[in-house]
Amino acid sequence: MKVEIQPGFSFLTFFVFLALAVVAVVIVPSPAHAQAFTVLYNFGEPASGYDASTNVIFDPSGNLYSTTDLGGANPSDDFGTVFELSPDGTETILHNFIYTPDGSDGVNPAAGLVRDSAGNLYGTTSLGGTSDEGAIFKIDSAGNETILHNFAGGTTDGAYPGPGNLIIGSARNLYGTTTLGGAFGFGTAYELSPGGTLTVLYSFTGGDDGGSPESGLVMDSSGNLYGTTLNGGKSQSNCGCGVVFRLSPHGSGGWQETVLHSFSGGTDGQFPYAGLALNQNRLFGSTGRGGAGNCGVVFEVGTNGNERVLYSFSSQGSEDGCYPTGVLPVEGVLYGTTALGGAFGQGSIFALNASGTVTLLHSFDSSTDGSGPNGLARGPKGLYGTTPLGGTNNQGTVFKIAP
Repeated sequence: MKVEIQPGFSFLTFFVFLALAVVAVVIVPSPAHAQAFTVLYNFGEPASGYDASTNVIFDPSGNLYSTTDLGGANPSDDFGTVFELSPDGTETILHNFIYTPDGSDGVNPAAGLVRDSAGNLYGTTSLGGTSDEGAIFKIDSAGNETILHNFAGGTTDGAYPGPGNLIIGSARNLYGTTTLGGAFGFGTAYELSPGGTLTVLYSFTGGDDGGSPESGLVMDSSGNLYGTTLNGGKSQSNCGCGVVFRLSPHGSGGWQETVLHSFSGGTDGQFPYAGLALNQNRLFGSTGRGGAGNCGVVFEVGTNGNERVLYSFSSQGSEDGCYPTGVLPVEGVLYGTTALGGAFGQGSIFALNASGTVTLLHSFDSSTDGSGPNGLARGPKGLYGTTPLGGTNNQGTVFKIAP
């Protein structure tokens, strides 16, 4: 089945416009701009790219790399960019995605990047390629782009890679997910060899095993892969609220899926949009809905199962935020972002300690610092992220916070 997805498409958009119940919670008050928060770059002209809603990565010199879903050298194309931001805040466009009739390039990269030891950058586009179902690309250290794989869609290799970043395994294989396509039409988990051969590790059925993985994967030291699906699970008759899963090598090159947790849509959360973080055999993540206030939760799942809710966000109008968009473990504290809520209703950065106390680190006010942040990454002297909107030109920002 052919599904049309518009540039910038995200299931998170679905969350943002739903009405929410207001439930009171206790948080630690913190002035909205008390932390060392800095806007590193304001996207403005279309040529600079805009709608940056992905995580960032760094090289050893402190240069930052990511993608924009829209913008580019030719404003009439508007198909996204790969960019570099130097420590002094100078942006360099490494690649402008261009739609071509022969599908020789991908378009609209919804995910961020991963970098190998040689300085090559790898990522995916949500559309474009020879079948207009998305592509996997490489940008070498000289800025040259190569398309490594074009997704064919249908029942084959998958379609529409989502906003989850690729990861690189020990043998330099790339691992990722597609939101749709595969044998049952509900997405795939795949491996791409250094030689360019793509292998589907698992096709999701949309049933108890989950469906439509929006996030990327994480890998443990034994080579097991972990991720989430936006829908499906044992609660399928109720809401199909998504799962946390593990994929394990299973003889003769096959892989076996194990569902570690099926979200019920109640206090345990629902719709795990953002990716997982793996730390000491524990998986940390967030859901876009559900929880005590139906505004999302931060959760923990052991690599052998058993979910524990660490925090429930209260309501769209509360200062602790609403719609969490991922968490990052740093020295025993979980740092994260929310797409809405905070003091100005435009999203927040928070810290969650081991005792379950949330501290508000920053509230986005849209007009100056951005709106709707989508996760954090650890970098030189702080945590970094992007916003798709807001800032001085209302085209999004790159920011840093030193908590």
